[in-house]
Amino acid sequence: MSIYTTSLLVAHKTKDTAHLISSHLPYIQFHFRSVHSTKLHYIYMTMLAKDFMVPRESVVTCTEWDCIEKILSDLIDNKVSAVVVMDQHDSNKAVGLVTKTDLVLAYRQGISSQQKVGLIMATNIRTVSPNANRDSVAKMLEHHQFHHALVVDEETGEFMGMVSAWDIVVECARDARAWPFNRTVDGKIHSPQPLGLGAH
Repeated sequence: MSIYTTSLLVAHKTKDTAHLISSHLPYIQFHFRSVHSTKLHYIYMTMLAKDFMVPRESVVTCTEWDCIEKILSDLIDNKVSAVVVMDQHDSNKAVGLVTKTDLVLAYRQGISSQQKVGLIMATNIRTVSPNANRDSVAKMLEHHQFHHALVVDEETGEFMGMVSAWDIVVECARDARAWPFNRTVDGKIHSPQPLGLGAH
């Protein structure tokens, strides 16, 4: 079962308000947002990080002992903007990130392409839970002014995938095209589910 964060659109006769509540349902988180001009109540769903991330098997990776020249080739050959640096002794743990910006800075500083990746990789990487919703991931990237975040298991810390600002943009565009319907992980479009909560 896929986990969704659901936005419930609730009609109010007064000013718009936003309420965050907890649900007893094990697989759904509810976020209430009020709107005018309707007496019906609908559930609208947004994807979770695990639904739109680049999965681990598709992420370009290296170790901190690889040379910079190899990373440069990997970025160009795979047409990506970042490479995840994995722990040499633990293949499930990510320890850093190298982006195009890091490579440009390395070039500017005169660092040889034969040097090791560990010399230029960023270690202050941001991580998100696979169950983090799209909007919370976007907010985190905006707040820290980062373009990438790693998706890691909340309990084990195992690297599961990566999300980028581009992934967020694509998700927003797909939801906009689907509106006012729901878009699920399988790519299908569904009518929003009425709740029948009654008029206010």
